[in-house]
Amino acid sequence: SVTGFVDASRYGIIWMLRSLGAEYTDSLKAKNTHLICCTTVTNDDENNNNRHVVGGGPKYIKAKEWGLHVVTLDWLYYCMRYGYEEGSEDKFLATR
Repeated sequence: SVTGFVDASRYGIIWMLRSLGAEYTDSLKAKNTHLICCTTVTNDDENNNNRHVVGGGPKYIKAKEWGLHVVTLDWLYYCMRYGYEEGSEDKFLATR
């Protein structure tokens, strides 16, 4: 499943997932293995450094509770380029 993406970007992600042989679900379920999160860049810390922020919406919270892999879109790009490698999620964790 995915969260935080809208319109054309969501459909592009769905296409990439299906081309890799993954099953896409619109709603998040405990049987899912991954949640791909949209990240935004902000510079609101005290030193004006850029931070990547992941939303903490219902899908994110449930995915963490269920122990799913919660990753950024960069993980999907990595899989498209190199194929899926077990454990590759650890390089692209979406954390708050």
